[in-house]
Amino acid sequence: MKNSIKINKFSDLTTVLIVTINGLVSMKTIKSLYSYYKIIIVENNNDKILRKKLEKKFKKINFINTKNNLGFSGGNNCGLIKIKTPYVLLLGPDAEISKINLDKFENYSKKIKNFSILTANIENFDAMMNTRLDKVAMFKKFRLSNKEIQEIPWVPEWCMFCKMNDLKKINYFDDSYFLYFEGLDLCKRLKKINKTFYLLKNIYVKHQFAGTSKNLSEHKRLDHWKFRFWHFYWSSFYYHRKHYGYIRSFLIHITKLFRFFFKKNYLYFFGKNEYDYITTKAKFDGILSQVFNKKSYLRIKL
Repeated sequence: MKNSIKINKFSDLTTVLIVTINGLVSMKTIKSLYSYYKIIIVENNNDKILRKKLEKKFKKINFINTKNNLGFSGGNNCGLIKIKTPYVLLLGPDAEISKINLDKFENYSKKIKNFSILTANIENFDAMMNTRLDKVAMFKKFRLSNKEIQEIPWVPEWCMFCKMNDLKKINYFDDSYFLYFEGLDLCKRLKKINKTFYLLKNIYVKHQFAGTSKNLSEHKRLDHWKFRFWHFYWSSFYYHRKHYGYIRSFLIHITKLFRFFFKKNYLYFFGKNEYDYITTKAKFDGILSQVFNKKSYLRIKL
């Protein structure tokens, strides 16, 4: 009896693109997908240790060092221009997906002809969709349906199975964003050319929100949250300014600007909690920088 030889079927439909920083990436995901899918990893901080580690075990991974931190948008754009497959799975470095679930994405892509982006299910998906990041668009309150495939108004950045042709039509991500609102902005621009997004309820992906900060020291964790809050409010003002105009964005954020101003000054003179003061000041500074049309400039080295 002849020995049977198992041959791995390598996908020619999908490339997996992961943007990471300082070597933080799910090795579980890499191990599961490596033998079946093309993988591009964009390291946003020139981490040579990660490169050596991956190239030793996974020689066929396309590893890109950007040297400078380009952020989520810039890092993804750096990888997207190199992709030749019709689909790309954009995956956060703290998200885990198995080969079985990525196979499901490909199977659904053959059934759903009019999709632009597909995404996977996670715990509390409906709560995440109801955060109302866009303060103008009248999204209906999102509720998970019993349907296997459900149309959604936008797709969170941590898991986006996209048609490459659609991304090319809108010139990929807007790299003025460094962190936050990139996915919402991408979907907003795709909506303008009549594109549609779907949640696939039967595909589950594990995502550790803010998982890239879990191993930081106390001091670095404070810097990390300062950094996140600054960019969240910078990006919020920029997003609304871009799509609805400066005046409307200013009116949306003016009450927050005054609230953060008075709170940070109170905390400076009377407060005892350093975290509250630093994060409140970061929120205020993030909005103020966009009020004066400053580019996204805050960077930290973790």
